[in-house]
Amino acid sequence: MEEKNITTSKVLDAVLSPASTDFAIQVTGYNGANGNVKVRGSMIEGVDFTQPSSEENPWAYINLSSNTQQVNKSGSEGIDITSDSTEIIELNVNVITAYAVELTVSAGTFDVTIINTDNR
Repeated sequence: MEEKNITTSKVLDAVLSPASTDFAIQVTGYNGANGNVKVRGSMIEGVDFTQPSSEENPWAYINLSSNTQQVNKSGSEGIDITSDSTEIIELNVNVITAYAVELTVSAGTFDVTIINTDNR
């Protein structure tokens, strides 16, 4: 999955996770980029990540680890991107069936790419 030239806050299209795989998200900011990245995940296929989490639409934020900033963040906090840079953000999706990247844009432009990083 790759989406380029994102200039407004949005939840990107859901992606299905292969079993027993870890992923990284590469987020590149430019043009004075300032934003925050979170990932919504669910163990159920067909969840609408653009809607609030509920009993009928269950999803939760996934904890993230930034290789670039060398920090771990709770899923609801996300990873801040405060300058024109590229962040590599790892997430464990071993029990997740589907996930979606939530990008909050305060300024600038972003590209988001999902990278398979199965380390087994």
